[in-house]
Amino acid sequence: MFLNKQEKATLRATIFRHLDGIATAPTAYALLEKGVLDYLLKNGKTSIEALSVEFKAMKAI
Repeated sequence: MFLNKQEKATLRATIFRHLDGIATAPTAYALLEKGVLDYLLKNGKTSIEALSVEFKAMKAI
């Protein structure tokens, strides 16, 4: 079975969305575990500096 150009593009898009989830899921889970997501929901807008202080994290340079 051969796929046409549109079918190939659709298949690639599905595969890459799946791969994005694999890369994103561990980060999202770590943010949940550490309480960062709750903090963001409670406080709304914040800065990297404030998050860094609140969660005793190293700031990116």
